[in-house]
Amino acid sequence: MRTPIRPQARLSNSRRNQSAVDRGNQPQDKQRQSSRWLVSFCLFLFAGAMIFARLFYIQVYASEGLHQIAIEQRTISLVTQARRGTIYDRNGLVLATSVDTVSIYANTLQITNPEATAYLLAEVLGNDSEYWLEKISNPPANATNVCLARFADLQVQTDLLHRSQELEPYYLSISRLQSRLDPNGSPVWNAPTALSCVNFDHEYKRVYPYGSIGSQAIGTVNAEGRGISGIEMQYDQILTGQNGAIRVEIGYDGTPLPNGTRVEEPKADGED
Repeated sequence: MRTPIRPQARLSNSRRNQSAVDRGNQPQDKQRQSSRWLVSFCLFLFAGAMIFARLFYIQVYASEGLHQIAIEQRTISLVTQARRGTIYDRNGLVLATSVDTVSIYANTLQITNPEATAYLLAEVLGNDSEYWLEKISNPPANATNVCLARFADLQVQTDLLHRSQELEPYYLSISRLQSRLDPNGSPVWNAPTALSCVNFDHEYKRVYPYGSIGSQAIGTVNAEGRGISGIEMQYDQILTGQNGAIRVEIGYDGTPLPNGTRVEEPKADGED
């Protein structure tokens, strides 16, 4: 007669069978885990290689080009106009000469109070404040400088600078008072005025002392200062000269940095 298997014996056999199955699956689990580690290692290695290749490209191959781009972004080149030579007659009388004038511009990024700036410009340059307010409030597209006047007398520059110096103590007092009222305020040593946005560019203007007398023989120049007729055109290469340039480092608002880089190429004035 066959002896029936007890429940406890059945449980023991089941555990032994399960243990045998687990021991059989252990090599497969280890193989899967090793495969995961290998794939992860390959991914990290690939990412590191890509980063290293990118850094190597930037530091070695593209460094010169990127350096030039950085310089162009923070520097600006200003042309220093050469003085055009003077034309004399055989008796030494001046028939055509160049006089020093100033062109006046307003940097719209530096304008903090357009109404005050327009009022002060009207005081010195003439016209009414509404005219200047409209001019500085609507600059040309993609431009930060607005031309206020060209070929103005040098006295105009002197008057604007003098007016700005007169206003500086008042603006400084107001800025210091605002700093004291502000819990987080810091000491104020200087303050921009309503005319601090005004910049100047010296240019030469061609003048003819005798007006229209002999104008057909003397000739004229175009807006760029090149001769287009008469003696002005015939001796243009001698009279023109060679313009210079100044490269300066600028800030975010387009103004030159006080301690920034400055490289100057000298100009050569034209011959008389």
